[in-house]
Amino acid sequence: MRQFGAKRPYTWFLDKAAQLKAAAARNPFQHPVCHGHVISLQMYIQMLFQYQEHISRLKKEIDSLAQTFEDYRLIQTVPGIGDKIAATITSEMGDIDQFPYAKNLTAYAGLDPSVFESGKYKASINRITKRGSSRLRQALYTAVQCGLTKNRNKKLVAFYNRKRNEGKPHKVAVIACANKLVNWIHGMFQRQEVFEKCDKLNLHLLILRVPLLLIRLVQVLSQPYPQRFLDYFQHEMKVLLVSQIDLGTFFLLLTTSILPPLSFNIIIPLF
Repeated sequence: MRQFGAKRPYTWFLDKAAQLKAAAARNPFQHPVCHGHVISLQMYIQMLFQYQEHISRLKKEIDSLAQTFEDYRLIQTVPGIGDKIAATITSEMGDIDQFPYAKNLTAYAGLDPSVFESGKYKASINRITKRGSSRLRQALYTAVQCGLTKNRNKKLVAFYNRKRNEGKPHKVAVIACANKLVNWIHGMFQRQEVFEKCDKLNLHLLILRVPLLLIRLVQVLSQPYPQRFLDYFQHEMKVLLVSQIDLGTFFLLLTTSILPPLSFNIIIPLF
């Protein structure tokens, strides 16, 4: 039972064991059984096996049909999205050209916040609209949970942790991750790029940003007020952390760029 309920508490297993014992005590086959009941039971068992065979055939047909779509292979590059979730999202979205912007796809999935306003009143807590495709919304929610489990999707985990640090509840943070996942999927389908190339593109943008950062640091170091340097450096570090680049990569970018020794000696003690 531990295999089928890894996240269940110990009391859940005790309750299931008690239910199994009670069902075994109510076993109707302890007494003579009518022959008609046995035939009915055999028919139900045969129908169950036939349904399982039909479901397996349908799964094979879905997999073979999904392989013909390029978007199906693209979306599988996102960590946490497997065959079933990829097929569901691809079939529910349809053609990406019908969604010019990512917010259109977000509204179709029902993940956009509802608006409650009347005159000068504006609600501070707005729930999602839940309009559009409920299957797409459920598939995105499941994809987020799979990406957060065992840190499969590191970018999604970092975004989730940032929302939790802001004080957001768990479900609110998961919905925000689903919204972020919609934006990623929309960008992947529009550019026809895999998820890893999107990460490399962000890293290239950071590499281009570092020389400008170093030039600005040298300019700030020339100011008589060291507090300006600390404020600017703290702001740039937040930008790099939001872009989800680790400190090791940041030091590598620093060492491979043109940096005066004086500036490098001042940056190192800050860590």
